[in-house]
Amino acid sequence: STQSTWENLPSFLSLPMSTPEAFLDSQVSQYPEQTESFNQLKDLYKNRLWHQLALKLKSLSNLSFFQQPGHLLRLHENFVSKCQKQLNPLDYAILSVEVVSSHADPLAFLQAVTQQIEGDEQAKLILGMETAKILIQKGNLEEAKSCLDDAKKVLDSLSGAMDEICQSAYYRTAMDFHKTKNNAADYFSNAILFLTYTPLASIRVVEQRRLAVDLTLAGILGKTIYNFGELLQHPILSTLKGTTDEWLYEFLQSFNQGNINRFHQLFTQHGSSNPGLKSEESFLNQKIRIMALIELVYSRMSRVRGRAAAVHADVLGLPSHNTGDDLMQDEENKEDKVDGLNGAEQVDNRSIPFELLATHCQCPADQVEHLLMKSFSLKVVKGKIDEVLKSVRFTWVQPRTLNLQQIKVLQERVVSWASEVAHTTSYLQKHGAAIL
Repeated sequence: STQSTWENLPSFLSLPMSTPEAFLDSQVSQYPEQTESFNQLKDLYKNRLWHQLALKLKSLSNLSFFQQPGHLLRLHENFVSKCQKQLNPLDYAILSVEVVSSHADPLAFLQAVTQQIEGDEQAKLILGMETAKILIQKGNLEEAKSCLDDAKKVLDSLSGAMDEICQSAYYRTAMDFHKTKNNAADYFSNAILFLTYTPLASIRVVEQRRLAVDLTLAGILGKTIYNFGELLQHPILSTLKGTTDEWLYEFLQSFNQGNINRFHQLFTQHGSSNPGLKSEESFLNQKIRIMALIELVYSRMSRVRGRAAAVHADVLGLPSHNTGDDLMQDEENKEDKVDGLNGAEQVDNRSIPFELLATHCQCPADQVEHLLMKSFSLKVVKGKIDEVLKSVRFTWVQPRTLNLQQIKVLQERVVSWASEVAHTTSYLQKHGAAIL
């Protein structure tokens, strides 16, 4: 006869011979206060509503009764496991993960459940990430890294088709891995992606606050993190308000704004007593100056478009008091003006002298070039240094996540630019012949 699939599984999956319905009836007799929950499960099972049954089973873990030791595990062994063939493999994997901590040998349990699920990559990923989580807790980081690498290949191969819960499980495990490795930048990146795929309401409030603290510190301490807009706009930071960690939000804001004075004030009051921040004081002083540089370049480059439009007007003879005769008289100066239009060194705000950088970034004049080279190497800005004029002309600044106020300012600039374009177009239509 065909050997039962259960005979080769560990003893903790050796199930009683009672039927699922008989088990539910016994639970109603033993726990009458849970009659409604067990009867709902029985009705869904009898009517073969497997999707609705899976949803109901997943909701039970939020009830205080099933949070007590043994209840959820007993339900899994005597009911859920007997519905394994009928349930969606991903749902079964999620339900199995919920009882992992109740087993004496969770890795063996996960391995046994994985053997039951055939050909479903998403279900295997969920179980693999739970395996990696346990390996991280045990300090076996090499095997955990192998699990993460395998899962990443699956994510990439099923890009766009992967369930969000699988994405959430992967990035949750990845961020825990990098936290254990004390890699702030990678922790930050994976934690942001975890929040992208995870409804905030599904995370316990206590865990939300811990995650907010860890994310803020990781963003500040991350060697390659110079964009905080996405985190600052995430509602998870609201969990810091009214707590002893609220200063971290203000500290993060000081970096985002490149506010060196505010940084020093908060670091003196709070940061110096934080071992992690205190040990990186030198790096933080450099980072806040780079953020000040980014903010300066961003604010000045945003005015380039308006100034460049003025150059266009001057080259083309657009001022309203000019006539075709005026333009002809100025013809001999056109070449120099066009050079200014192409380079824009004389008219825009991209060229910044070292002296201004030293003042704004609060660093010695002989350290400005080092600050610039560090910023270039981090690829947060691009430009060319003029050693003769002791200035730097910036050509690019790292894109940023804008807040509502910054978006409003950007809108005003676009409206202004559109008006200038319309004015230029109108003038060309009226006086094009004279210009040519």
